[in-house]
Amino acid sequence: WPSLFVGANNTESAMHIDSGGTNFWMYLINGTKEWRFFDRFDTIELYAEPMSSHFFVDVFRPDVQRDPLFVNAAMYQGVQRAGDLVFIPGGCPHGVRNLDDIVGISMNLLDASNEDLYLWMKLFDEDYRDYELYANPNFPRGLRSDQHDFTFGEFKSQKWYARRNEMDLF
Repeated sequence: WPSLFVGANNTESAMHIDSGGTNFWMYLINGTKEWRFFDRFDTIELYAEPMSSHFFVDVFRPDVQRDPLFVNAAMYQGVQRAGDLVFIPGGCPHGVRNLDDIVGISMNLLDASNEDLYLWMKLFDEDYRDYELYANPNFPRGLRSDQHDFTFGEFKSQKWYARRNEMDLF
């Protein structure tokens, strides 16, 4: 899921986990962002909203009187500047705020490091079609000997829905 992010100074995202427990990366073209993120095993201390990928804790203005377990979660933080790439492992709660107007590109991805989490999330979301597709032992994983590189134009022009239907044949 490649995405273009254009954001205004002083805007932010609430703390969340990316869809499907996927890994996430963002390359910042210009501007500055502040990231705060946590290990996925610390979610109990972050007051997860039931049946949601969001949290009750405001990561930039935590209220430890209201949310006392928050102090037990190990928070990692950093500042991303133009030319930096940030990687967030699947399932890790994070929030981000723009310290400048920003432009960046990003992508969520599924690989061997988060495949089990992705499948669990598909079951949790009752998305049985995707679960069956990716849990199928014949589903191609990793690099293949007949695989070739795409140019950006080739990547953007792929008919991904048609390719998904091709995988239904497995």
